[in-house]
Amino acid sequence: MKNSLIISAMIALAAGVQLTSGCKKQDLLPAPIYQSYQVHYSITRNETRADAFFNYMNISGLRVTFPDQKVVRANGDTSLDLKLTSGEQFFHWEIGGTPEVVFTLTRRDGSILTNKANRTMMGELELVMDSVLYVSDTMRARWTGTPLSQTDYVAISMNRVYDSVGLHSGTSGGFFGPDSEDGHLCTFDYNQTSKFHPGTYDVLLVKERTVPLQQRDGEAGGTMQVSISLVKRVVVK
Repeated sequence: MKNSLIISAMIALAAGVQLTSGCKKQDLLPAPIYQSYQVHYSITRNETRADAFFNYMNISGLRVTFPDQKVVRANGDTSLDLKLTSGEQFFHWEIGGTPEVVFTLTRRDGSILTNKANRTMMGELELVMDSVLYVSDTMRARWTGTPLSQTDYVAISMNRVYDSVGLHSGTSGGFFGPDSEDGHLCTFDYNQTSKFHPGTYDVLLVKERTVPLQQRDGEAGGTMQVSISLVKRVVVK
């Protein structure tokens, strides 16, 4: 699951994604539930995306389908009951602003597991690069903020803006991970920049961190992936 949140965040920011709902009801198995949560904070858009899915025992276990979808909530709200292409149950929320996100899962016995994520987990983030870039030059993007931990990951991509309302069409080049000793610099070399065409681009910076759950279901574990992103518009000549 490494980088899954980064990739989905880039796709979601470049183009709207909609999934259809509907899951066949079935009884829950008497086994601990592995919890998977993802929270993405967009500084540029001032909004939050939250997702959750569940498996029995571990991440490789059978996917859980809840007969009552109200047992899973984020900040007290039920989700749109989204379904992946495989038909497995998936929960999604879109939240205004960048508040703390509190996931609750009501177990078979009525007890509630609570796990939280907040923006302060990610520290501050700022993208520093020239507003005008040249195809013939090496492009450097430096980010500032809280140093990376062992579970952090940084990604930068450049997305071409094709019209006045800011529509994007795919990703034009990109670099994953810092390439300097201080871990604060990403570079697009000539092999990458030569593929760019003159125009307007949005540079997307995403920082992801994996944090432990606060409450697990018995022997089953879980993951909480939290990310933060911002976008800077530049002109390539």
